[in-house]
Amino acid sequence: GLVGSEMCIRDSETIARKLRSCCVNSAAAREDMIVMSHFQIGWAEYSLTPDKKVSLVGQFAERISEYVEKPLCVTAMAVSTDSDQAVFCSCDLVGVSWSLRDAVREKLADNTVGLDPMKVIISAIHTHTGPGYTGRGNSSGRFSSNSSGFRALLESELPAGKKYVESANVTANPEIAQDDELLEFLSGQIAKAALEAWEKRAPGGFSNAFGRAVVGMCRRVCYNDGSAQMWGNAETAKFTEIEGGNDSGIELMYVFNEKNELTGIVANLACPAQCVQHRLFVSPDFWGEAKMLLRKHFGEHIFLLPQCSAAGDQCPVDLVRWVEPESDVNDPNLKRTNPHKRKADPSMFDLSGMRKAGKRIANEIIEVYNEGLDAPQTDPEFVHEVHMMQLPLRRTTFAEVAWVKNAFAGIRVCVCVLIFNAVVKLWKKSVVDKKTLALY
Repeated sequence: GLVGSEMCIRDSETIARKLRSCCVNSAAAREDMIVMSHFQIGWAEYSLTPDKKVSLVGQFAERISEYVEKPLCVTAMAVSTDSDQAVFCSCDLVGVSWSLRDAVREKLADNTVGLDPMKVIISAIHTHTGPGYTGRGNSSGRFSSNSSGFRALLESELPAGKKYVESANVTANPEIAQDDELLEFLSGQIAKAALEAWEKRAPGGFSNAFGRAVVGMCRRVCYNDGSAQMWGNAETAKFTEIEGGNDSGIELMYVFNEKNELTGIVANLACPAQCVQHRLFVSPDFWGEAKMLLRKHFGEHIFLLPQCSAAGDQCPVDLVRWVEPESDVNDPNLKRTNPHKRKADPSMFDLSGMRKAGKRIANEIIEVYNEGLDAPQTDPEFVHEVHMMQLPLRRTTFAEVAWVKNAFAGIRVCVCVLIFNAVVKLWKKSVVDKKTLALY
């Protein structure tokens, strides 16, 4: 959830542990009116969709958006008691860097309604079909404030006399939103959402629940030579296993107002939102689809606050039951030679797969609700602590240093052998008679 070195409440199950209560757990009790308390919850949603084309982030290839598949949004949920507070902001972005977090808090610094900017928690669904912004990926502070992370890293490693050349002329095109203006726009919208959710707080309650929907799967393939590869081809005799498992569980929190009416849902899923990660449009991916379906069922007033839990090796693609993208995705890692055709999920690189994943999530959220929930908790103990920590770098052992030295020594020997063999081959080709041999 959080960026930097802050402690974070990583999922709705942990939120539940932080919101402890002694309420009676009875599904029938949900029909009773919620007793007025000092526990309050507020919601807000703002657009994060720029009014210009954007350079879509998340891939190595330059991609410029051609249209908006569904709007990007920030959803904010404010929670408070007499003693503590927090505002959770979920953004349809690839990530949240220090620069964005600090820009939001700066905009909230002078508020007069009692909102503590340090208690605003900002997370992202990790979509690959959204904009970047100044400072994205620059959490280390290594680059200047106007750099945009990965490009700045590339530029810092270029040989002398070389420069980065844009294929789409991004920085000189007035039709494409620039990183500086995107940082200002995104931080402004997130700050507005946090402030509005805070101002709309009202007595309410919540019920925790759990569901299952298979969305995320491990994206690293292992081979019999001991190697592993992200997006590796499993349709080979060398394939042994998928490196890791997956977590199909969805931690859920259903939020109610004082009239016991459902107002919103927090859903935590271990999968980044990247079904359409290579495509040329703006999209919140499967979370946008899930929100649309939930609003069709519960009503347009319902809020959905999605959270992506720890899912660094996860993706929506089943690499064992491989299904080809419907069109070229401009990614050499996804090339397959004569892939098998099979009955499986639709392509998880396209809108058809995105809709399937979104439908699975929405269906499970609806089903869990229909099965009955515990009585809403209305008078919890709420604790939100922020700790700034200096995390140590990983330290190598002497054994690891020795191994690396030996490896480099072996590489040097191999290089010398290759050079020697090449010289011998050239020599043999050039020696055509005894006179030439004598010259050598």
